[in-house]
Amino acid sequence: MNTKRIFGIVAVAAIMFSVTSCGGGGSKSGLKKNEYFGNLPALYADFQLTEQAGKEKKEQKMKNITDIKKLANEMLKFEKIERERREKFDNELAAETAKINGKDIPFTFSQALQNSNYEIKAAKVKGNSFCVDLFAHKVQKNLIGVRSIDVGFRLISKDGSTIKAQYLTMYGPEENGIKEFCFDAVNAYSAEAMVNFASIEFITKEEAEKYQKEAVLR
Repeated sequence: MNTKRIFGIVAVAAIMFSVTSCGGGGSKSGLKKNEYFGNLPALYADFQLTEQAGKEKKEQKMKNITDIKKLANEMLKFEKIERERREKFDNELAAETAKINGKDIPFTFSQALQNSNYEIKAAKVKGNSFCVDLFAHKVQKNLIGVRSIDVGFRLISKDGSTIKAQYLTMYGPEENGIKEFCFDAVNAYSAEAMVNFASIEFITKEEAEKYQKEAVLR
């Protein structure tokens, strides 16, 4: 077999590998769909993997270029690739959120929060966040009269474990009125855990701090 024929076979094989590995719409991360947040966890995880691979490729390519003009040209090429990658990710996010926005999320209150100064009327998916309709019975006011209310929650996995626990001060609620507040849920860092997201539990500040300490110790 001559050299040209060998080269031709190798080239065809490389193209076929490229097509099969890039096509098909499968998740690079292998993450499955979540009941409430759909394919968002997979999209965030896939984008992070692609970004990391692109960064490594860029660093490898750039470190051996000494000519200023060639370096500038390569920079422009990588900027275009990065811009197109981000646009593709944004379009995929928009398409997926259109499917899941408004989904009701089950929620409960911890025993310690039963006599809270607020009620949650609804919890729904909104993009990569969950949003709640909060009815405040009583609100705090700071020295300049800004109203606020403290809200603690934990995101619970299907096996009952804690994905995330947080305690936040939310600003602007009306006393005896309903206001929507949104909390970040799915991102590149939480993607893997959020595949198994099942529900929300609203908790006290002390409980949030307890869950956070347990997370650090694990």
